[in-house]
Order: sequence, then C-alpha cells, then structure tokens
Amino acid sequence: MSNFDKDDDTLLARWLEGTLSEAELKKLEQHPDFLAYQRIIAATDRLTVPDAQVSEMWEKWEQTQPAPPKSLRFPLAIVLLIAVAVAIVAYFIWPSKPSPPPPAPMAINSGIGEQKEVILPDGSIVRMNAVSSIRFDSVSWATQRIVQLNGEAWFDVKKNNTPFKIETPLGSVTVLGTIFTVRQRDQVFEVACFTGRVKTESQGIATIVESGQRTALQNGNWEAPKNLQSNDPDWSKDESRFDGATLRAVLDELERYYEVHVTIASGLEQRVFSGAFVHNNLPLALRLICEPLGLTPQVNGKNIHILPK
Repeated sequence: MSNFDKDDDTLLARWLEGTLSEAELKKLEQHPDFLAYQRIIAATDRLTVPDAQVSEMWEKWEQTQPAPPKSLRFPLAIVLLIAVAVAIVAYFIWPSKPSPPPPAPMAINSGIGEQKEVILPDGSIVRMNAVSSIRFDSVSWATQRIVQLNGEAWFDVKKNNTPFKIETPLGSVTVLGTIFTVRQRDQVFEVACFTGRVKTESQGIATIVESGQRTALQNGNWEAPKNLQSNDPDWSKDESRFDGATLRAVLDELERYYEVHVTIASGLEQRVFSGAFVHNNLPLALRLICEPLGLTPQVNGKNIHILPK
C-alpha cells in the first residue's frame, strides 16, 4: 500500500467508484493485496443492510472515538475493512423489517334477528337490519366514502363535499348527506328517503328519490315513487311490512328474524301478501301471515310447513 500512497493515495478509492483509467487499473491489479480487496468487495455486495442503518451505526461509532491527530492517516483498506465489519453487525443485529400490510377493509355482519349500529369514520351512522353485512375501507374514506351492502340498512350520512355511495349487487345509491334506507334482498332493491334526496342507479338507469318517498326496482325499471307512511323504517319498530310481495319472499324475511326453516306446499310460493308480521312473537307472526291467505302453519320444532286450510 506504500506505493499507492507515494503515487496516488486515491487509487483504491477511485477503483471502488469505477473511475480508474485502464492504465491505473493494471497498476492496481499488480498489487499483492488486490485479490484480498476483491474478496472484501464481493462480501459487501452480498449484504442487504439498509443504507440508513449503516449510516446511523457509523455516526454512533464515530461519536465514541477520540479525535485522531491530523498527522494520522488510515490506509483506505483499513477503512474498508471497518465498513465491512459494521455491515456484518448490522445485518445480524438490526435486520430490516418488512413494511406492515395496509389495514384490510372493515367487514361487519348482523345475525338472525339482530340489528347492529355502526359509526363510520366521518361520523355517519349505519343501522343494519337482521342478516345483513357492510364493508368499507377506512384508509381511503377521506377521499371516497363507499359502503358495500348486502341486506338492509338505515343510513344517517354526514354532509360534506365527498359523495357517499352505497353499492349493492343490484344497484347503487349516491348522496351528499341525508337519512334513508336501502334494501337489497335476492332480486329486490328498494330505497326510501326520509330527509334530503338520493340518487339511485341500476344498470345505467337512474332516478331521484325525494324526501318522504320510496321506490323499488321492478323488472329492470324504477317504479314511480310512493309516499312513505312513517318517518322510520318498519323494521326499526320490530315489524316487517309488505305491499304485494310473494309468499316466498315474506317467509324468507321471517327466517331472518326467527331461527326457523319454512317450506311451502306446492303451488303456494307465488301467492301475494300485503300486510305485516312482528319480530318478537313467532306464533303471532305466523298467524298474521297465514290467516289473510287462508293458510295454516304446521310447526315441528324449528321446521315449519305452510299448507292450505
């Protein structure tokens, strides 16, 4: 190394930087320790220690060392060996930690006969009806307020400049701030607006629902809005109300409030029912459904079969 000091004490450093001329590289290759230098560099290339960790460790090491005399000069090879040692220590003692995965979207479900209230990141409130689910991403909520709904829910949306959108398998509802309900059950898609106004859309067909109105999707088209009979959804008062629903749809709803399985005698599935049943008394609920239609329930534990009288 003494020859390097006399001729050019930056020769080894410039070799590491890749800036040597061809003549200088040949001169360096003739040095008896050149093979050792190559092995040192190969060892450092196999390490994957973050630069920030090496810099931090180097600064800590320097702070613990006494200041050397100005006349003292370390050969570059010694400095290189120290750097390799520091890198090896960092590799085994301070391994890099993988970044944590982003939080998964929130998924919330309600069970049979259960109503559940959820407060969204902006303070909006969702009250879920029985056997329903919602899903939303709290990380991106500030820029896109989207709730995916399966089932039925009441929404009280805080007004701000970011649209609030409910997506269901049958269509979507978009608002800025209002109170409304969305019902998506099988092929049924209904929207009721209690304050403000909402925009409903399905397969490119949209309609506006004003305060005090409700509408439903029928055969791919929105029916003419009808006036609401109450300022709250029926299910919030422990009853379900129907207007011209099939018997099968009514009994499917019954199964969402009572842990029962209901079958129907052949030919009765499409009978039409208009009326209501209660959520807290199964015998009364069955009577309210069956008597207007001239039917009778045959109860066997949790299995119920509906027959003509």
